[in-house]
Amino acid sequence: MITLALVAVAAMVPVGAAEAAPTTRSLGGGAWSWFGDPRAVHHQGTYNRTYIGWIDRDGDIKVASYDHSTRVRTTAVLAWRLGIDDHNNPSLHVLPDGRLMVFYSRASRKKMSYRVTSRPEDITSWGRERTLATNTPGSRGYTYPNPVQLRAEGNRLWLFWRGGNWQPTFSTSTNGANTWATARTLVRYSGERPYIKFA
Repeated sequence: MITLALVAVAAMVPVGAAEAAPTTRSLGGGAWSWFGDPRAVHHQGTYNRTYIGWIDRDGDIKVASYDHSTRVRTTAVLAWRLGIDDHNNPSLHVLPDGRLMVFYSRASRKKMSYRVTSRPEDITSWGRERTLATNTPGSRGYTYPNPVQLRAEGNRLWLFWRGGNWQPTFSTSTNGANTWATARTLVRYSGERPYIKFA
């Protein structure tokens, strides 16, 4: 497991000010995998905030927000004791209305979960946990969620992951993740399990 300390900068020194170290506050120990993204997103709407997701040392799925104007940080736990494994890290997405959507799963297990904040730009209240009801055939479950939304396609939401057949897999939603199209294999390499980055 790759372990890291997550740190939010709480104060910055203005240009020309006396040299001083910025104040930092740790969010605690946590881990990420390289293949589930994005792990952090910045959104400027009503507020100017950065959102960070990670799996902590107890296997809890956590999300924090840092408000760049007020310097306030807030942390929420979305799932308890999911498993101590960096493959389980959450992937974040900001919906067009400013609500945060977070995808997570236990590595190679039978479900991919996701939750959406109840209000835009506010991680203190979340909707119920929902489950992605589609995957490619196979016993390998879900790993590495990667949400991408395309404005040019009417805000179609694309979700990529490593599927049941251990191949890059995707599904789409045109109604805000209420329903999902049948999962399809994006790339197939017989006898291999390719790792893909999405941007």
